[in-house]
Order: sequence, then C-alpha cells, then structure tokens
Amino acid sequence: MASYSPGLNGVVIGLLSSFGSAILILCVFLAFYFFRYTASGRIFLDRIGRPGEYDDEQAFAREEADALEIMDDMQRTEYLRAKGMLICSLPPNFPVSGR
Repeated sequence: MASYSPGLNGVVIGLLSSFGSAILILCVFLAFYFFRYTASGRIFLDRIGRPGEYDDEQAFAREEADALEIMDDMQRTEYLRAKGMLICSLPPNFPVSGR
C-alpha cells in the first residue's frame, strides 16, 4: 500500500479547489460576456472595433446611415473618404460589403 502524508492531501485538495473555483468563475464570466454582447441578436466575428464586427450587415448599414445624419459636412466627407480609401486598398479577394 502506498502511504500518503496528510500534508500532501491538504495541498492536493487546496489546489483542486482553487482551480475548480477559477474554472467556475471563468464559466460565469464567459456566460455573462456572451449574453451581454449577443443580446441584440448580433454575432461577434472579430475583436471589438474592427471591421467585420457584426454578422448583420443590414444593422451596420442602418447604424452607418444614422451616424451619417448626425455628422456635419466635414465629418461626413472625411468618413466617406476614409471608407473609400479602405475599400480601394484591400486585396481583391478580401470580402467587403461596400464594393
């Protein structure tokens, strides 16, 4: 029979408890994150703030139209210039909805 020391049992139980708690907290955090950012029916495809953030192109087009209405002429011109530059500088096989 193998002889285990009570001290080693305590260390193993402590490690398993801490890792189990960390995994549980991570699962709760991931569930919160998932439900928080997909509540509007959109699916994240990439990191926050980059093109291709949402799967729903129509919702993005609506948001863009609303934002363009709020912008003044100078902001609108700069936005459309930057968007055109982005579309023109991408490789031909890169999927963009504005082409």
